[in-house]
Amino acid sequence: MNGRGRVDRRRIIAVVVAGLAIVAGAEGRAQEGKPRESDRERAFRLYKEYDHEEALPLLEALAREDRQDPEVLAKLGSCLVTHAATLEAGKERRDTLIRAREVLLKAKDLGDDSDLSAILLSGLRPDGMLPPFSENKEVQKAMAAGEAAFARRKFDEAIASYQRALTLDPRQYHAALFIGDCYFARKEAESAARWFARAVKIDPDRATAYRYWGDALMIADKPDEARAKFIDAIVAEPYDRRPYSSLEQWARNTGARIERPAVFPPGRGNDERPAGTEVVDPKDLRRDDGTMRWTDYARVRDAWKGGKFLKAFPDATSYRHSLAEEAAALRALADGVAADLKDGTIKRLDPRLADLLKIRDAGLLEAHVLIDHADDGIAQDYKAYRSKQRDELRRYIAEFHIRSK
Repeated sequence: MNGRGRVDRRRIIAVVVAGLAIVAGAEGRAQEGKPRESDRERAFRLYKEYDHEEALPLLEALAREDRQDPEVLAKLGSCLVTHAATLEAGKERRDTLIRAREVLLKAKDLGDDSDLSAILLSGLRPDGMLPPFSENKEVQKAMAAGEAAFARRKFDEAIASYQRALTLDPRQYHAALFIGDCYFARKEAESAARWFARAVKIDPDRATAYRYWGDALMIADKPDEARAKFIDAIVAEPYDRRPYSSLEQWARNTGARIERPAVFPPGRGNDERPAGTEVVDPKDLRRDDGTMRWTDYARVRDAWKGGKFLKAFPDATSYRHSLAEEAAALRALADGVAADLKDGTIKRLDPRLADLLKIRDAGLLEAHVLIDHADDGIAQDYKAYRSKQRDELRRYIAEFHIRSK
């Protein structure tokens, strides 16, 4: 799944502290009587306890000693982002964010592949600029004050600032989201969940509040409810990698398994999806396992490219791959396979086609296309489908992505 779709505009500075709570969990301070910590151990402990300002100079020193340590660099980059929140908007803040990006890129080059670093890098710009939360100066001022307090772990102060922003603008999604972050960082899961729910009510088509709501439910030992929220996050933004990472983390924590249906022609890798008739190579197809029916898929695709699309979409000026086309092509494939099974032509059904038949019989073929077969053309049909069929999308992910424990 690539990065199509809107990038979450949640400010990256707030991601650091909340992300650490989610990914790593807080650890208690070292107790008396334990062996003296090394500088590395102390820096990592402070980092996990959200004491980023204290961890920062230790990580700086460690990075100077060893410039090839990806774990140190990743944590240093995160702490620099947090530190930037304590600075007034201006050159020093921009320079700090530019350096944070450079450090995180170096960590990535050295092998760091953590979700948190990836999220931070997706939001850090080369020029160190951050978009405002609001064009309303008073709302922006309140949000900035909350952000700075949050970075210093002054959560009561942060909550008051975010509530002020929300009073000024009741549609300020990030204000509700960040209040939830504050409660989450204080391990007050029920309060956090209530505020994440409020953010969802403000904008049900953003994934972040669902993901964090799910995290709060996990802390509250409600894994089944958390699962539903992680699914909702995917439905909100299916072309963003982060919602899938949250569901995969849930699976690791609960012993479940995530496995997407592998419906693609022979000769294609598992991470690839049918994208045109050229993917069907006759030498790879066999009649006795049903794969010969991929020629039916190709035939339908050819018809849509040959003029059927413009008839179905008279307002369009040129062809694009659409939900209607891909669903029709996969339905023709499934119907042909079902006919061959009935008359005994197929001796041993290709497992990929077995998955397709199950999806068709469940009435979830369109949901499958939008979630697992989407390219830039098909993705244009997603919002309209979601507005009417959100339950089908949820059911598809629950039934065909999540395997039993």
